[in-house]
Amino acid sequence: MKKISLLLLALIFSFSIQAQTEQEARDLLDQYAEIFETEQWLKSLDLTYPDLFTVVPREQMEQVIEATFNSNMFEMSMGGMEIQEISERFEEEGLSYRFMKYKQEMKMTVNESSQVTVDALVGPMKAQFGEDNVSVSGSSLEILANNKLAVIKKDGDDQVYGLEIKNELKGLMGNFMSETFIERAFK
Repeated sequence: MKKISLLLLALIFSFSIQAQTEQEARDLLDQYAEIFETEQWLKSLDLTYPDLFTVVPREQMEQVIEATFNSNMFEMSMGGMEIQEISERFEEEGLSYRFMKYKQEMKMTVNESSQVTVDALVGPMKAQFGEDNVSVSGSSLEILANNKLAVIKKDGDDQVYGLEIKNELKGLMGNFMSETFIERAFK
């Protein structure tokens, strides 16, 4: 009887840890959504897995974000985030992590004074997000992005971090993430 009680207690504890980290994943996406709503783009870097900055300096990331979201050529808005799936929890090398698939609506509106046209943006956006996920409405592109985010927690650190999983970043991730992580992320 004592063994069954201990086993039941261990099982309940296991489920509570599982639920807690899945909630942390949801909470992280909520924090990103808040950043996008308030257009405080640079705050997203506070939630970004810090080992990325060993390869790409934070200052460089800040410049890219500023150039993208504070452009005179177009206005960008994001919203409508919806979680599609959260993976099981993985543990390795002082980390625990999950992968979360989510959809996000984005809109790029080309400014009238811009030398960039909507037509010039359609091809690259369809190549990146998929033919069926990009539509044109006047001077705007409406995009439905199917994203994947690694939700990472370092042992001994209460902070939960995010790392976008994108094919174009796979080689870069090899500089600071394990082969096992990369295999799981890109399968």
